[in-house]
Amino acid sequence: MTASRARPGPASSAVLPTELAPCPICAGRDFRVEIPRVPDFFFGTGSPADISRCLGCGLVQTRPRLSAEALKIFYDEGYTDFLEHHDPGGRWADWQNDYRLTLIRKVHRLAAHDHILDVGCDQGRFVRRAAEACHCRATGLDVNTAALSRGVQVPGVDYVQGTLGDSALEAGSFSLITMYQVLEHVPDPVDFLRCAHDLLPEHGLLVVEVPDFGEPWRRVFGRYWASLFVPQHLSHFEASSLERVVREAGFQQILYHKPMFVPVSFVISLGILLDKRLGVDLEGVSWKLLMAASWFLVDVPTALLLRIFHRTWAQVIIARKGPPGDGEPGVSNGEP
Repeated sequence: MTASRARPGPASSAVLPTELAPCPICAGRDFRVEIPRVPDFFFGTGSPADISRCLGCGLVQTRPRLSAEALKIFYDEGYTDFLEHHDPGGRWADWQNDYRLTLIRKVHRLAAHDHILDVGCDQGRFVRRAAEACHCRATGLDVNTAALSRGVQVPGVDYVQGTLGDSALEAGSFSLITMYQVLEHVPDPVDFLRCAHDLLPEHGLLVVEVPDFGEPWRRVFGRYWASLFVPQHLSHFEASSLERVVREAGFQQILYHKPMFVPVSFVISLGILLDKRLGVDLEGVSWKLLMAASWFLVDVPTALLLRIFHRTWAQVIIARKGPPGDGEPGVSNGEP
């Protein structure tokens, strides 16, 4: 156990405990540093960490990582305000949620008899959109009470505070469990997915969306790549490691595993680089115009191209609970 000086809030400072945990897939303790000393660019806690690859199975992790208790300080009202600040009005989230529903329909057409559990639901935008568009029941689960308190109450939607492991959720009552940009935040992704496996009935579906560490922009921007998000992101999944943790958790039927068209990686990473490395004030009109042009001229066309080569900013995997060979065959995204 080590400790690092951190500032969990803008007006306070504390020592946040860190730990060097074994790999959650293979329990290995031998790691190779891929990106050294990545700072906390978003919250300024002063908790830098190495991005390191397990030499046993290849899973990339943040090391050292904050302890589970220390990580709780990030998931409060301040974190909710941070997300709202970067997506005022939720327009980007609404577009993403419509896209997510489109991807689910490639495997399963949601209907009134379905019941979705969205893990890490924040203010419940996805569950509300799913209930509205598909006329199904939906439950949002989150540890952040501040986010849940802002969730809009609509017919067919419920909110539950807690985690998969400690919530009194009824096993077998959900036909579909979704996790959007959540799995990278949990200390043990295999155990987390096993909890989802236990809650699903036979043939129930799991949907997981995470950043893709294999994206080429990560190699270009290094420690300034937006999706490193140290210290909150504890694991950094490539296509092969995401598929492995899903299978290790008991989901042997991979129905869909593809990259997503989410054209934001270049412009967000560029903004971090300009701000944190060069001290550029991005609030000026000229810089905002430059960033908008960069998104249109670089992010959109490269995201379309990279999707062909299965290397975009995010990836989604849809798996079914059940024995191998029962139902549709597995689908790979082409990564060896």
